[in-house]
Amino acid sequence: MSSLVSLVIPAYNAGEYIEEAIESVFSQTYKNIELIVINDGSTDNTLRILKKYEEKYKGKFTLISRENRGQSFTLNQGWSLAQGSYIGYLSADDVLLPTSIEKSVQVLDSDQDVVLTYSSFNIIDNKSRFMKTVIPSDFVYEDVIARFSCPPGPGAFFRKKFFDMLGGWDSRFRQIPDLEYWIRLGTQGNFYRINEILAHWRTHDKSQSYMKTTVERANEPLLIVDHYFTLPISNKFYYLKNKMQSGAFLLSSYLHVRAGRFLLGSSLFLKGLLCDPVRVFSLLTWQNLLGSLFGRLLHKIKYSLKGEVK
Repeated sequence: MSSLVSLVIPAYNAGEYIEEAIESVFSQTYKNIELIVINDGSTDNTLRILKKYEEKYKGKFTLISRENRGQSFTLNQGWSLAQGSYIGYLSADDVLLPTSIEKSVQVLDSDQDVVLTYSSFNIIDNKSRFMKTVIPSDFVYEDVIARFSCPPGPGAFFRKKFFDMLGGWDSRFRQIPDLEYWIRLGTQGNFYRINEILAHWRTHDKSQSYMKTTVERANEPLLIVDHYFTLPISNKFYYLKNKMQSGAFLLSSYLHVRAGRFLLGSSLFLKGLLCDPVRVFSLLTWQNLLGSLFGRLLHKIKYSLKGEVK
């Protein structure tokens, strides 16, 4: 009998995109799927749409609706209810391609050393138009620590037993809880990169990638690194601490700069380069800085030219 796969969609004011996300789940070539959608206190038409799908996919669709508790709490609640051997999540504005789950299950079923699967993905705009393809790197845990960056994106699936063992996303983190969790999960075994495009990640004017962050959210990278080096596993990678701190300082600086806190962002940027001076010569360092300075402006200009920003 095929393995049950449980997918959680956290939905907050997702009425514009949620139908496309749900239909992409039930259009999978792999059919032994359980979908849990949690309406996280939406104030738009999200709940009305979800009730329609609850009736349409009765028996495979679980709907929970409650007050807003945030993404981490929502995913943890959904995963704790999941009955599947393999679990994953889909943002309410993203899309799975038809063979996404089938390809992931093939890998997880065939190799017990694989903890998580992930794939390449396309970036699409608010009208589902193609923008570019992202091909993530292979997962090497030392590289993840050194770069403070983890390759899994939309369409990642992992074994439920590790959620039961490690718990879920840390609810203290609201900006990059996925990064913190993948770093923890990566201590348990291999992440396998499927060399195919299996999902779409949507960017739009209200996506988190372009929203201004609070001071607390922008400081999360620093807290995550501090927490990591209290874990027993970190002793093995202590020699990479400066590099990991450098990545955290730089990411925090980009978030502060994007929010207009230029003095604080500049200070953190310099600290990042001092922790790992080699990053001065990295093109990505400067691309990310330019993106934090001008990304939101370019995004607004692009959509204004299309007549899509009010």
